[in-house]
Order: sequence, then structure tokens, then C-alpha cells
Amino acid sequence: MNVRDPVLEWRTADIAWIAQNQKLLDVVYQWFLREGDWPSVSVLRRHLARQDMTGIDVQAVADAKLLIPGQLTPARREHIALGVRHLIGRAEAAPLLNLGAWDRIGREANNYAKSSFHVPFSHFRWMESQTSV
Repeated sequence: MNVRDPVLEWRTADIAWIAQNQKLLDVVYQWFLREGDWPSVSVLRRHLARQDMTGIDVQAVADAKLLIPGQLTPARREHIALGVRHLIGRAEAAPLLNLGAWDRIGREANNYAKSSFHVPFSHFRWMESQTSV
């Protein structure tokens, strides 16, 4: 009996999307590094025209990007944002994907927030109820 694996099918299609659109995704990633945000389709289209990179239908690539199964898909996508699954194979994305660094940054921000701002009810200690039903 043949059993379909929808997650494997989705992942296979996602890998194919990455491979088919590698040139555009390189531009998208470089844009993110330079600007700190993912490009909109219209801005990316103008950027490609200035770079004489014609022949890429940016809207079609954006619309063809697969979402994680179960997520709602807008009719037309306005941005191309790359997730971890799109960046994991890129050596130049290693610093961005370094979870240890993000964890350290998160802890530092949390410590700063605790020392700088009053958090209402932060002096309360929550305990398990001693009552049994």
C-alpha cells in the first residue's frame, strides 16, 4: 500500500521552488542584508530592472512560494520573505541562523528590560494549588 506523506510532498515542492528561483532568492537575501527588511514585490521588480535582470516574473515567484501546510495563503503576495528553511543551505546565512547568538541577544534584552522597566505584579510568585478536587 502506498501512503502519501503530505509533509514530504510539501518539503519536496519547497526545495524545488528554491532551486528554480535561486537567482532571485540571492537578490532577495542580499537585499535583506543591506536593508534589514524583506523587499516588496514592486520594489524588487524596480531593483531588478535597474540591474538589467529582466525575464524574472517576481510576482509569479512570490505567489508560487509555499507556505507551511495549514497557513492561509493571500491571493497575491506583496513581499518575498525567506524563512530558515530557505536559508539553511547558504553558508553566508550562518551568522543569521546562529541560534546561540539570538539566544544571547534575547537574554541580554530580557535582562535590560527587567532592570529598566517596572513590570506590574512582578513581585508575585505563582504557586501550584494545594487543594485537590
